[in-house]
Amino acid sequence: MRKLSKKLVAACMTAAMMLTMVPAAFAAEPETTTARPAPEEVLEATITPANGIASIADNGIEGAGTKSAPYQIDSASDFQALMNQTEDINNLEQLYVEITDDIDLSTVEEPDIWNGYLMYFYGHITGKDVTKDGVTRQPIISGMSGDRYLIYGWFGGSISNLTFDMKGNAATINYICGKLNGAFQNCTMNDIEIISTDENGNDTPILLPTNNQANYALFTYSMYGNFTMSNCVNNADMNGVTYASVFVGYYPLDKDGQYNFVNCVNNGEISLRHAGMFFGNNSGFVSNQELKEAFAFHENNVQQNKIQFS
Repeated sequence: MRKLSKKLVAACMTAAMMLTMVPAAFAAEPETTTARPAPEEVLEATITPANGIASIADNGIEGAGTKSAPYQIDSASDFQALMNQTEDINNLEQLYVEITDDIDLSTVEEPDIWNGYLMYFYGHITGKDVTKDGVTRQPIISGMSGDRYLIYGWFGGSISNLTFDMKGNAATINYICGKLNGAFQNCTMNDIEIISTDENGNDTPILLPTNNQANYALFTYSMYGNFTMSNCVNNADMNGVTYASVFVGYYPLDKDGQYNFVNCVNNGEISLRHAGMFFGNNSGFVSNQELKEAFAFHENNVQQNKIQFS
């Protein structure tokens, strides 16, 4: 059983990541359940000139999904229309999306377990600051169900300037990044905050009550290719009986990838059977993959295990 203390700062870059963890006790033992499936192969997609951008203007959404005229998403119904557009990998095309108000995803169609609200997404999702009760802040996306992802199959782009309220559910922003037209694109998360509140607005921990959530992480389940996370902050506590982490749940499978972590901060109290900061499960790294100056716990490692990326 491991516990990660609050105020743990990961000022992490490609070759400089450091964590601090301390042991703790947790009484419950995990149930015998099936863990989420590990990625066995890279997701791949192909874009041809005939695909183009499928307009969702008929649903009353402002914008064209382009860089000069991004979709303006300000309601759950708008987001549902975006979900309907991105569910077919064969029609994948780069989209530009701006979230212009708080979005509650509890009212949209719930994905199947281990699937995403946005299936096979290529593009940019940017939050535009909102003013509520005289306070200007990032828009909040809430209401994701546990064991689901915001994006399943991310083929390049960025997610930025958003706050995610997990409402106690073990949901994750991204599943993995895939290959587009045979090559990995850049996937970046910038200025992302995670919180977890109850119906009264009070802090509530994210719960992982069984081993079903093994390899869980808040920000991304796993990584391929070129992945950057900067200025990402977790302010949510996490309690559970399995092995999981804050930033990355499962080890990356692409030995030639480049992974950058810059100014990522954990302020949450993380109490798990086996806790990690960057990897809830760091076993089975692909051959020739080296990790540089990052620390993670493994089930059979009671001391800090030095790992590094290159």
